[in-house]
Amino acid sequence: MNILVVEDDLILQSLLENLFTKQGFNTTLTSNANEAEKIIQLQQFDCIILDIGLPDKDGLKVCEVIRSSGNDTPILILSAYKEVETKVSGLDIGADDYVTKPFDNEELIARINALSRRNSRKLSKDTVLKYEFLTANLIDRTFFVCDNEVKLTNHEFNLMVHFLSNPEKLISKVEILENVFDTHKDHETNFVNVYLSHIRKKISTLTDRKIIKTIKGSGFILDVN
Repeated sequence: MNILVVEDDLILQSLLENLFTKQGFNTTLTSNANEAEKIIQLQQFDCIILDIGLPDKDGLKVCEVIRSSGNDTPILILSAYKEVETKVSGLDIGADDYVTKPFDNEELIARINALSRRNSRKLSKDTVLKYEFLTANLIDRTFFVCDNEVKLTNHEFNLMVHFLSNPEKLISKVEILENVFDTHKDHETNFVNVYLSHIRKKISTLTDRKIIKTIKGSGFILDVN
């Protein structure tokens, strides 16, 4: 696996390089945003490890540049910022996962491997998911309510796909975290509630029917009845 590490802390750079080498990964290191953007144009990677607090540019801006160029390489943000709002912002602009410092080595490797598996996973034969008046096209990643397109972020779309794959089924927060966000330990995170709030607001502009219901203490269910 080829990994690009964008991190200005040279000690952490070295620790990550040693960790990844033991896993058999090929690691490319850089400490600034502008160099990272040039490297990404010239080389292909299986995963990009991206810090936010870079000396020449905010790492979130780098993520935005990568995604706007059409590059869909998995991006894992590795940052000391622990605020939910920062995590959500990173995921919303195209990052695939977010790990806070300090981190557990085994968990970081597991997250990287999960991103690699997800990236290589082929689309199923069913390219369109439908439930009542909701439709998701898995090829062009578009979502429709009553035949009207609703713009969703990457993670919002993945969350809706999970619900559409399990209509009228109770889905726990843990299941969503592990299947949509590949988060296996931080079950107390507020990610799910934040994303559901965003989705509900967008859907409410087209229908007053409650689409995703919260079952207190149990989870959530996609049910238009």
